[in-house]
Amino acid sequence: MANEFNVTYTSGLGASSMYATVHNQLGQVWNTNTPGFENWNSTAEGNEYYKHDSPNYISENGTGGSGIYVGDIDSTFTNAASDKYIVKIYIEGGDPSTGDDDTFIGADTLYWNGSAEIEQTEYDLEQIGLGDTVVSGVATNLKQGLAQLWRRFFKKVTKNSSTNKIETYSDLDASITEQTYSEGDTDTVGDATNP
Repeated sequence: MANEFNVTYTSGLGASSMYATVHNQLGQVWNTNTPGFENWNSTAEGNEYYKHDSPNYISENGTGGSGIYVGDIDSTFTNAASDKYIVKIYIEGGDPSTGDDDTFIGADTLYWNGSAEIEQTEYDLEQIGLGDTVVSGVATNLKQGLAQLWRRFFKKVTKNSSTNKIETYSDLDASITEQTYSEGDTDTVGDATNP
């Protein structure tokens, strides 16, 4: 995990003064002890419960009061599913034993692939089936369909008259799909199937 939390703040805070909490789209907060998302614990003293159980402290990156703070997400977050999360950044108040006077300074979105932060574009493409997937049979999503269409017209394809089959191939020359065809007054090509 590296620098998933980033914030610019110019008040000359100390290294342990700023921290982050991670929330899912239901508003639940990540707890490293579980590990997992849970409803906000109203019996705990505000953020203090999650700050200490999920010590996602953010430190200043650079010298001379750069005002750029970075921090790593807790290693237990690798258990979190691929999804879009909300990161909330806080500054500790005067009494570090309670989170009641901590100040919320901002929020950002964290796009997560199940093991690391990813760009929003990559996340969005995954949501509509255009993520990085290997085509090894009949298409099951849009990206695979586009890849198979590309292979059908621009890559190796065979038409075998003894078996009446059209086959498309991978770059490693393995058959990916096959379609049965018949010729006559009306030529017919059947649905693609796995070989």
